[in-house]
Amino acid sequence: MKHKSNFFLLSACFLVGFGFFRCSKNLETSLPIVEIPSKIDQELQLEQLTKSLKLIQLETNDSSFLTGVLDVKLFNDKIYVSDASRRILIFDQEGKFLKVLGKQGEGPGEYKHFAYMTIDEESDLLYVASAMKLYVYSTENELLLENALPFYVNSLAVLEEQLFVLRQERVIPQEEGYLNQSTLYEIDRALTVVDTIPVRDVKLQTGGFSDFSFKNYFSTVGLDHYVYVPDFGSQILLHDTLYQFKDKILTPFLKMNFETIQTLDKSGIKKIQIYNVINSQSFLFCEYYSDSNHLLFVYEKESSKGYNLKSGIMDDLGNPVILRPLDLGRDIFYFVQQSEYSDSETEEQNPRIGIVQLK
Repeated sequence: MKHKSNFFLLSACFLVGFGFFRCSKNLETSLPIVEIPSKIDQELQLEQLTKSLKLIQLETNDSSFLTGVLDVKLFNDKIYVSDASRRILIFDQEGKFLKVLGKQGEGPGEYKHFAYMTIDEESDLLYVASAMKLYVYSTENELLLENALPFYVNSLAVLEEQLFVLRQERVIPQEEGYLNQSTLYEIDRALTVVDTIPVRDVKLQTGGFSDFSFKNYFSTVGLDHYVYVPDFGSQILLHDTLYQFKDKILTPFLKMNFETIQTLDKSGIKKIQIYNVINSQSFLFCEYYSDSNHLLFVYEKESSKGYNLKSGIMDDLGNPVILRPLDLGRDIFYFVQQSEYSDSETEEQNPRIGIVQLK
């Protein structure tokens, strides 16, 4: 079975597996490599990595009950939580519930699908994507503008002071097989498309694919931006490279070398599926699946030490948690600590949000 993957990159030229990269001639082809072992390490305690930690108990009431936290942003000294209930809820920094952002529905200013968020720090704007619509909110949570796009948005980020949205088309029928296609679109202040950056085409023989709810595809450290877009199609190629985004060009930046050999079973299930790669000032995180295990690889850059952890890093309650980005330039992350209740008569509480700065 043969699978081909084409990456559209304007300034890199090298071969990795079956990947073809279009490039200039004067770029170094060697990349930094992070080795990811097959062995799973013993537990790593969060306190071993922590410089500071704040736990925030989110208020629970009939209006604020959360069914599953998908993303968290800090905006205008408030906590914005995108929830599996397809709402964005706003809390203060002590966890008091303030309001729901916008309304659910299909009318003007309303949304009813899973919402992705990103912040424009320079302009103090909050961008929200829900299905095929984009919204812009002020620091006072006023809806400033909305617009419909001709495609579904799978993620979004502000890169080099411009808004970009990611479109992931899956299982597009072809004459022979199928195609998965990932594309970045530059969005102007009027929320219209002004430029297109092809990211990846993956040709498939079968049409199966999966997905993952947490889409931490973009990392910003100071003025530097990094992108990792996974592909969930049933093809054997392991997309193991983190890219740097500069001047609207994606350049290979770092490669992850897995000791475990990638395979594809008869059902089209990969042995290794990378979900997210997050690059911060001092750490690299790779969240992935292997052999029915949800794994988190934590790499300390200064010591060049890595930890391959099952389900995540252990919190103070002895439960594994996954760190997700808040301010990567300062190594600040958040995690979700589920509430505990002792019996069926006790009302379930909203989770705690842990905000942690790593050493």
